[in-house]
Amino acid sequence: MIRKKESKMKKKIIFVGPPNAGKTTLRKIFFEGENRSKLLEFALEPTKGVESMILKLKGEVGIFDLAGQENYKWFGTKKKTLFYETNMFIVVIDAAASMEEIADFTKKVINIRNDLTPSAFIYLLIHKIDLLERDIIYELKLQIKKEIAKTNLIKYAFTSIQRRFFLETFSTFIDILKVSTSELTEFEEDDFKFLKNTIDLLFQIQNDVVISKTDLIKKLNISNKAIENIIKILENKNHIKISKKAQDIPVFSLTDKGKEYFDTILKNFSLEKFEIDTNDIEMISERVGEPPFLGFLISDNHGRTLISTEVYDGVFDKFLRKDNEETFTDFELIPMFISALESFSKVLNIKDLSGFKLKGTNIKMQTIRYQLLTITLFMRRDTNIKAVMDQIKKWFDNIFEKYENDFETSINTGQISHLNHLTVKGKKWLDKLNQDYKKISISTEIIDLKHVTDLHEKLDEISNNLDLQHSIQIQKLKELKSNLLIAAAEENFQEIKEIAKKIKYIHESSL
Repeated sequence: MIRKKESKMKKKIIFVGPPNAGKTTLRKIFFEGENRSKLLEFALEPTKGVESMILKLKGEVGIFDLAGQENYKWFGTKKKTLFYETNMFIVVIDAAASMEEIADFTKKVINIRNDLTPSAFIYLLIHKIDLLERDIIYELKLQIKKEIAKTNLIKYAFTSIQRRFFLETFSTFIDILKVSTSELTEFEEDDFKFLKNTIDLLFQIQNDVVISKTDLIKKLNISNKAIENIIKILENKNHIKISKKAQDIPVFSLTDKGKEYFDTILKNFSLEKFEIDTNDIEMISERVGEPPFLGFLISDNHGRTLISTEVYDGVFDKFLRKDNEETFTDFELIPMFISALESFSKVLNIKDLSGFKLKGTNIKMQTIRYQLLTITLFMRRDTNIKAVMDQIKKWFDNIFEKYENDFETSINTGQISHLNHLTVKGKKWLDKLNQDYKKISISTEIIDLKHVTDLHEKLDEISNNLDLQHSIQIQKLKELKSNLLIAAAEENFQEIKEIAKKIKYIHESSL
């Protein structure tokens, strides 16, 4: 699945970063299947020039690793052509670097991207976080979010190849492969991103009262094309108006209709406030002992919560808590937030949010929409909901049919006390759902992130027990590790099961 030769590439990924940041180590572990524990023990020689490889993944993906000592060349005039047609930049920076160093280097990459390959995605990895204290990482996260993370087409993550952080780092590279092979471009992003950009734009116009397109682009970090698309829709809906300023520069302001809509629906809802993807430093490896399904809310079409059920008391607060903060938010506001988004999405004639999802470091959330009711289901991040979705829908179908009159009474009157008994039923059902999920997980009928990471670790363990004379077997193990990451990114569960069988055979043969 990996070949070190020239080939026609469908996608292009470039690793770039300051010297000694760890980018080559990450590349070798996740794309070449090198042994993590051995790379921790023996330091690699610095990369010289450009190292490249081809990764077979829904077409061939070219991986280029640029020597950090030669950044002056890569960012110079003559060598910039190397960045043409790049689909993703993986920027790796040592977590011990100052925020100024992180921002300066990342902005250089952003400028290269904007000039040469504007649709490319940037994935910023703050690496070696095992060397920093938690409170320092928290402060760094806040600064990155403020300085960099709002830039268009950029994500960030904290990584380390140390064992206690490896599950999260593995998850990050699965996400990197998913993003890098996505067919979405800067002008074809998903409807939720469009919805977010539209809300951000309305907040900015409301805040500034009158603002030009140039200032909107500068303040929101949204492309000119995206701004034009949003403005066209909002103008057609009579939410904004265009007038001329000095020197005939067009400026935008909210219409009376736009102000009314903003005040009644959007004013109290911010996507940042409800954003679950917090990059909490409490890694998901610390959560894997928790049940896969944490609880659910049932709400009406206005976002009023009728039933709130946790698998155990306090689990929502535990998982939705942000770093150094007492709580994430009042979780019962989440249905109101989703209701507001649904209402606004209808105004814009975009995506039905019936399957709305948010995923963060600790938790995953998904809605299931019925005619009069919405379920908001909370899960551990690595839970594979697809495996039990039929079972989930069947239970709620039965509940809504059996207690239809009770739900209608609550919707019409706002009284919810007569639904309290369903909380007890819901908790019992969650316990059974988690037990069933665990059973099929053990029997490998489903694959989740922890399972995949354990398989990766098992391959390292087998490799550690082989000496250099077994070079053919070692190479096969490397290929299996790379194939495992690819299968996880593609959600090819059958391939993961086949790899698991091969690992079991190799392990038993080596005993």
